Amino acid sequence: MKGKRLKKAVCMIIAVGVLFLNFTYVQAGEDEAEEKLFSDFQEMDYYIFIETNVGYGVSGDYYRYGIYGNMTSTAQAGEELYFMFNEKVIGEKLALYSHEEWLYNPAAFIQNISPDLKWIVSRQYIDSPVKYTDTLYYKNQKLDQKSGCAGFEAALFAWRKTEDGQSFELEKEERIREYENLVIDIWDLGSYIAFLGQGISCMDEYGKLLAISEPDNQTIRIYDTEDWELLHRITIKELDANFPIEISQIEGNEESGWLIFSHGDCTYRMEYPQGKREKIGEFMFATSISPDGKYRAYCTANGILDEAWMTMPYEKRNELEIEFYRRWDEIPAGWYIEELATGNQVYIPVETWKQDARRLEGGRCVWIQKDKLCQVVLENF
Repeated sequence: MKGKRLKKAVCMIIAVGVLFLNFTYVQAGEDEAEEKLFSDFQEMDYYIFIETNVGYGVSGDYYRYGIYGNMTSTAQAGEELYFMFNEKVIGEKLALYSHEEWLYNPAAFIQNISPDLKWIVSRQYIDSPVKYTDTLYYKNQKLDQKSGCAGFEAALFAWRKTEDGQSFELEKEERIREYENLVIDIWDLGSYIAFLGQGISCMDEYGKLLAISEPDNQTIRIYDTEDWELLHRITIKELDANFPIEISQIEGNEESGWLIFSHGDCTYRMEYPQGKREKIGEFMFATSISPDGKYRAYCTANGILDEAWMTMPYEKRNELEIEFYRRWDEIPAGWYIEELATGNQVYIPVETWKQDARRLEGGRCVWIQKDKLCQVVLENF
């Protein structure tokens, strides 16, 4: 009991700090009572690190970040918690609020994180938002640095859960390249893997299973990544071949398991190898279940689907513009987090570029251990 009380006290201190920082940017007289996030949620063991690809200007885009859980009572408090974490881990103090500030940020920022917070990747743009340098940290110590270019790399660094499930280890670079090459071969993508890679493929947290959709938009392959053997190939003829398949999560082993994928406006949970599926919602992209199975998160954005009309027959394109986009636009843009046992839901808005009606381009999330987050942020508080 003493340990639990201490953890709760630690997180309360951090929450006060986040709220204080957030208050600094709230205009006097502004009532935020209606925006209390997570007020109906039970105490969470996992918080969520969110990356959102924001469409900006006519054709540009940038990435926006936040960390959310019980202690973040507003959407902006989630960004403040991320800023606080960024300063603690890599020593960069951020204060980014407008589209322009995020887009032209010259400082390093945390771009990826392992669930146990031991592995961190920071990114710093050299030619924003195209060329960048990624720095790898392990237990807050710099290990490596690599340069990348948007549109040409799926990942410069990656990690996988260890066999005992207690920690994470760095993925070998040759395995990352083998994964890339497999997707490139199936889709005939050339080197533009980052453009489609995140949506059309997904690896499990142990790095042992890889699910890839095929260009026919009706078939999903599942591979064993140890020897790249094709384990299962499931075709769903009922799917409309005009819409892409986005795979966002896979769990299981060589024989059986489940995965989550979106197709058009529908998102499904499908068991393999039998292919039995159930619809879990609409316009739910990058859908992810937390490791403890208590929460589900998803984003309203899918840039690949948004541009699917370009390859559709004219009559289908007309139908899409009249009905499909109308329903999509009625959903507030951003992220949703659901508490599955109670049905409670939190909406985290992400500001869109209003001038030319740009939608959000996509998103990615990582479920991180709350107690580890509290330890890192409180260190030298």
